Amino acid sequence: MLTTTERDFFHDQGYLLKPGLLTAARVAEMQSLIDEQLRQALGPATRRANDQVDLNPDGTPVAVYRLSRVMARHAAFQAVAMDPQIAMVARGLLGPDAAVCLNRHNMMIAKAPRVGRPIAWHQDGATWGHDELLALILFLSDAHPGNGCLEIMPGLHRRGILPSTNENGFACLDLKHPEVAPLAAQALPVVARAGDALFFHALLPHASKANSSEQARPTLTFAYISASRKALRFSTAMEPIQTLPLPA
Repeated sequence: MLTTTERDFFHDQGYLLKPGLLTAARVAEMQSLIDEQLRQALGPATRRANDQVDLNPDGTPVAVYRLSRVMARHAAFQAVAMDPQIAMVARGLLGPDAAVCLNRHNMMIAKAPRVGRPIAWHQDGATWGHDELLALILFLSDAHPGNGCLEIMPGLHRRGILPSTNENGFACLDLKHPEVAPLAAQALPVVARAGDALFFHALLPHASKANSSEQARPTLTFAYISASRKALRFSTAMEPIQTLPLPA
């Protein structure tokens, strides 16, 4: 059950880490399914649309960076996104009509050893066309600064959409802007164990460094929204949000 203290902390700081939300058996199941999907994504003939692969200069694949639309790949991924404990937290933070999004997040980030790329500071809600979403990262291995763990800027979701810039087609925070430059000092690394779950507001700034270790740092990422508010988009550039209701 979500406590009042946890709810207040989330609304004030913009995130909530729930340790051990996935059992060791569930983590192992996800890892096994993902290993097979990663093998498929390395082959051009079996790679799915929107999957991202890091390539050598000659075009051969080095490692998979991202698997997209994971809920459509196997029923187990949808089941974990709609897990009763996850649904309970989502409803506690969003309201009783919380739903899981099909076309926001719904992905796996591989963060392969010695290859996993860095992700610049950004706010999901700034480019999703909706800033009232709840993001969830499920850690499938231990995460720490050495393997590129997530970093966040606690509390800054309350400032709204921050100034951004475009870097190679990616909308990221403009760290040279006078409003943004001092904020990087507030960065907090999210050290987590396999099975932990991080819920965070769509406007919470976050980033991650490259994985410089020999350990992969795979995560599943999903998004949730109040079904009654999903049509209240501030931008129509993105496709309308598609959702599935969470189990009662």
